[in-house]
Amino acid sequence: MNDLVSAIASNFSKTPSVKHAGGYRTFTKAFIIVMMNDHNSTVAARKCLQSVKSTKSLINPFLIDATTPLNLQDHLSDFNLTLNNWTYPISPAETKKDIKTGLQLTGYRATDYTKVVSCLLSHMRLWKLATEIKETIIILEHDALFTKHFNLKNLKDNFTGGIMGLNNPIGATRKAALYDKIIKNRDSINYDAPWIDDKHIPQGLAGNSAYLIKPEAAQHLLNKINEIGMWPNDALICKQLFPWLQQAYPYYTTVQGTKSSTTL
Repeated sequence: MNDLVSAIASNFSKTPSVKHAGGYRTFTKAFIIVMMNDHNSTVAARKCLQSVKSTKSLINPFLIDATTPLNLQDHLSDFNLTLNNWTYPISPAETKKDIKTGLQLTGYRATDYTKVVSCLLSHMRLWKLATEIKETIIILEHDALFTKHFNLKNLKDNFTGGIMGLNNPIGATRKAALYDKIIKNRDSINYDAPWIDDKHIPQGLAGNSAYLIKPEAAQHLLNKINEIGMWPNDALICKQLFPWLQQAYPYYTTVQGTKSSTTL
């Protein structure tokens, strides 16, 4: 892949460990997707970075320039894909039953569906990076804010799946209140992402603003795209296709409430 992600991957060493009075602390790499030429996006990303610092989270953060409609074709070609590989409804008014998965798909409320495709490619580039550096990473959209100290070591025994959402659902996903209620009432040892809707509707994480992903899970996502085509990333990452999805609680992040880049 001849883009920024490959350049980053080729220069990464293993996740750093820093010695302190109690031994060594390992920092998890986190990647913040930001539109470098957009003022609102860069302001949000700076707030995200500050939240990592203020919560003293054991995170090594990096900014990655988002895919946009302007560079979308180049990034698609890195995966040997074109817009013809998009199999999700394009119009908000369009619904269909996907033959391969049996899921009911409804178009997103986006002014330009290529912005939704671009969002997917931003995540795909980081999934590819995870497979290249062979590490568990955190993927963050620019509107994520850490509200709690993060240390991957604290989740190790519970992070048994391949992807774990870190985000508070309020303001981040549909049926957020129900999602939150189920999470708060579940068994404390159960980290499974909840069902909040008809099981024919894709559902899983509380949005994609903040999640942990293992390299093998990242490869599963890329393989699934080759199998069923490209979908919005938060529809693709669903329990029906990946039943091992998990949700952390207490939540580690929230969203800033900035306007979605797909609806601008």
